[in-house]
Amino acid sequence: MITIFNRRQLAVTYVQEEKTHICRVLAEQNIAYVVREVHRTAPHAITTERPRDGSFCKQSEMVTAYFIYVKKADFTTAVQALEAKKS
Repeated sequence: MITIFNRRQLAVTYVQEEKTHICRVLAEQNIAYVVREVHRTAPHAITTERPRDGSFCKQSEMVTAYFIYVKKADFTTAVQALEAKKS
């Protein structure tokens, strides 16, 4: 189980295809991972207000951020797996 105490951030991307590629590589290597999606135009957890910066003139692909986490013990293996698939 991956928790906030035993995880390390592997990647951050705004491109869904890149997130899918990273998750596929991790799954092929049997490395557990967690993806956290942050929608920059969604209401905040504390209030129901939307962010004041809005989404006007923002690129649609830059609205959602994907944070990919793995266990700290699996971090090096995950980086090596991604590097191997990149070449």
